[in-house]
Amino acid sequence: MFAISVSKNIIINKQINLQVMDISAIYILKGIVYYGDEHFTARIFINNDVWFHDGITTSQKCIKEGNINYFTNDDLLQCQGKIAVLIVFAHETHN
Repeated sequence: MFAISVSKNIIINKQINLQVMDISAIYILKGIVYYGDEHFTARIFINNDVWFHDGITTSQKCIKEGNINYFTNDDLLQCQGKIAVLIVFAHETHN
């Protein structure tokens, strides 16, 4: 999980590779939290699907926004007038 400062110079990668000592691990983008107008919203990434959640407008449901491959970096940095403040990655596991 990464907290970010509000900046247009940030590039949100859909996957990151981290190496600690001799161990390399792949982490996949799983969520972005946005903030604006004293309110948080989020996008959740499942496989290549992008889902939007806003407790006020969507209640307990998420709304499918499309395929992550069609989102630009600017699309990921902003969501419905709010700015990305937290990026969540999860370790990719192989079965």
